[in-house]
Amino acid sequence: MSTFWNLWIVGFVTANIIFIAWLLYATSSGKKSDQPAGPETTGHIWDGDLQEYNNPLPPLVAGGVLRLHCIRHPLSGALPRIR
Repeated sequence: MSTFWNLWIVGFVTANIIFIAWLLYATSSGKKSDQPAGPETTGHIWDGDLQEYNNPLPPLVAGGVLRLHCIRHPLSGALPRIR
């Protein structure tokens, strides 16, 4: 490869590393006092002390499952069945 492409790749990778470091810094949690005292719950309580936390499925996971289903479903008729 020529020197131009070597420098282009080094610059591109360096810019990406700087961008990711900035993104992590910008989206990191703020001060500790800004956060609630305990975890957020749905309000459901069982047996007096068992609570359900409000932890929705991350969008990347939900999107990945949807993409996998959209890829696998049309192919399901063409795949051999194991009996």
